[in-house]
Amino acid sequence: MSAAKVLIKFGIKKAIPQINKFLLESGVTCFIRNDVSGLLGDLGPREFIPQLTELLKDKNARIREGATEALIKLKAKEALPQLFELLKYDTTSIKLDIIPLITQVEFKEAIPQLTELLKDTNQYMRIKTVEALAQLKARESISQITELLKDKSRFYCAGKFYGAPVLEETLKALVKLDAKESIPKIIELLNDDEPEIRGLTAITLVELGAKDKVTQEVIEDIKPILNWHENYATRARAALSRLEEPEK
Repeated sequence: MSAAKVLIKFGIKKAIPQINKFLLESGVTCFIRNDVSGLLGDLGPREFIPQLTELLKDKNARIREGATEALIKLKAKEALPQLFELLKYDTTSIKLDIIPLITQVEFKEAIPQLTELLKDTNQYMRIKTVEALAQLKARESISQITELLKDKSRFYCAGKFYGAPVLEETLKALVKLDAKESIPKIIELLNDDEPEIRGLTAITLVELGAKDKVTQEVIEDIKPILNWHENYATRARAALSRLEEPEK
């Protein structure tokens, strides 16, 4: 066990000056500083939040990442403005660490920067950003989210491409946001070459109250989704049930 771990485990209060040294002195290696940050996040001493926040400015990405993770574990709302700044320029892994805290504490001030991340080149970043904006009820971002209906990038696994995860998450987000203004753009996907996309589109239209736009031909594309993961199957069953209801 390192000296830093011993100090933290057996006496946080008495060890504060030495722990500060491990965190902030430039002579301490990034590995030790990152190690200490992780331990502080696990053990929960909130008196170190200012020091951890200071580490967000460190030039070493490993140290910034360790401090970010610790602050998130500590649910450090007071560090959100500094964490928010990292969304503008930092590494993908750090941004992906920050997003859950933003949604957890409903930090709506981050919505403009999150909206910018919809253009990120990383597919997973776009997925998590769409999901976050939906959780934050960011209706002001609906037009930008709707643009991702064009994103049919595939998920690559074991040498094969699968699905269209960004598009799938976008359709779910538009339902959560009750984005009826996006219905004309969503309808265009009913003509997609992929039956899976047509089926998910039809489900989305039903959920948005536009079941009259779903033709009998497209209803057939919903049925295979009954055999997908339960989350999708549940939505498919509900959509098919509503499509069978007589018009009021």
